[in-house]
Amino acid sequence: MRGRDLLPLLLAVLLVALFFWPVWLLGYRFPLGGGDLQGQLLPVWDYVARWVRHGRFPLWDTQLMAGDPVIAEAQYGLLNPLNWPLFLFSPIPQRLLLVRVMVSLGIAAVGMALYLRRAPRWRLGWPAALTGALAYALSQPFVIHLGHPHILDVMAWLPWVLWGMEAAMRRSRAIPWAAAAVGMLLLGGHGQAILYALLFVAGYALVLGGAGATSWRRWARMGLAAA
Repeated sequence: MRGRDLLPLLLAVLLVALFFWPVWLLGYRFPLGGGDLQGQLLPVWDYVARWVRHGRFPLWDTQLMAGDPVIAEAQYGLLNPLNWPLFLFSPIPQRLLLVRVMVSLGIAAVGMALYLRRAPRWRLGWPAALTGALAYALSQPFVIHLGHPHILDVMAWLPWVLWGMEAAMRRSRAIPWAAAAVGMLLLGGHGQAILYALLFVAGYALVLGGAGATSWRRWARMGLAAA
């Protein structure tokens, strides 16, 4: 990524932040109609944060039902690096919790902008790439799931995976970056969203693989990244 790319990407992040002006200026919270953020995820994250402040990372929640192996429930996202800053605070501040959700939309906007701008299949100019990025990050599937950050994370990393797969198809040195994007998508933790995303990536790979004498190399590189 070139230095002159930073300004358009910062603009994309700023516009995503401005979308949430009721949170910044009026003290609103989301979602108003429910969601997993407040009722399901926050109690577990608060429990983890209390133990982290004592130098331990709990794998089991003794306060949930008769005890629950929270490390085994991917939707809690205890292995998701995007959640780790939350565990440094106990109790977790409400504003930080909301920022955590906004970060997912920012990742989606930046990823889609870079994908549309840099992927050989598109090579759009910055105005078009930013328009597509904001249309994606602020679309209805994102907004309706503000209370489900595990779903947002999967959707946010999808353009990074598409960009990574296309790069890995062409250059072996891009395989680790593509694999990292796939890993972050999986760490989002929502099984159905991951399934849909991977099916979409598989269809995209079929288009990218193409035919010809070098197609087996493309498949091999994408296969390594997926594995």
